[in-house]
Amino acid sequence: MTWRVSASVVAYAVLLPASFLRHDLCSSLHCAAVPSACAAFVAAGHAVFGTSRDGDHIGLTGLGATPIGPFQLGDKASMLHALKVSQAGIVFLNTLPIDANEVAQGAAMLAACKESNVGHVIYCSVSHCDICPADVTILSAKFEIEKLAAKENLRALTILRPVSYFENVHDAASQNPLKKGYLKNLHDPKKRLPWVSTVDVARAAVAVASDDTRWNGKTIECSAWNGSSMELSDALSVAS
Repeated sequence: MTWRVSASVVAYAVLLPASFLRHDLCSSLHCAAVPSACAAFVAAGHAVFGTSRDGDHIGLTGLGATPIGPFQLGDKASMLHALKVSQAGIVFLNTLPIDANEVAQGAAMLAACKESNVGHVIYCSVSHCDICPADVTILSAKFEIEKLAAKENLRALTILRPVSYFENVHDAASQNPLKKGYLKNLHDPKKRLPWVSTVDVARAAVAVASDDTRWNGKTIECSAWNGSSMELSDALSVAS
């Protein structure tokens, strides 16, 4: 674990193991919080390291992170290498359903965190993963990883469960850019649902990391606003 003292604040090295290729792809659903987390941890004075499958690390340095890679998602050796290079005391962990076994990804990375004696693992899961049907693996896999994390007996573990991201309505990488006069998503336009920004999730991660004693073993639902797509479109109309 590396640390430094500045203005009486202890700052740790933070590892963001992600599988994104480029910054402009980071707005997709499953890794949307990573760039915001990077910016928030950097702003809080932490030394941030990020991983990528792409050897050129486009976007990582621009976000303020030191790149480590290439990184193979779900490979324990890759994770151990990243932890050794970064000497990270904090890991902001996310897993992605890009193959048939997201749970195996999580298991490998959690095992590496345990072996490396990481001080605090913050797992970015998803809301309602504990009550969704098992065949909805895009959600249920996150709950299986949460349970694995609890069994690892990590030094400190906090789980964040964000709801729908505001950023999903402006997701050019998924061919859904926000355009004047249009708001597109998959929700019933009149149904009121919880929403949150990746910026808020990132702030929560930084706050959690600053107090292991208070947040160790806690699961936090991350929601900032309840409203319908119609209400959101009205708010955007006023703002624009």
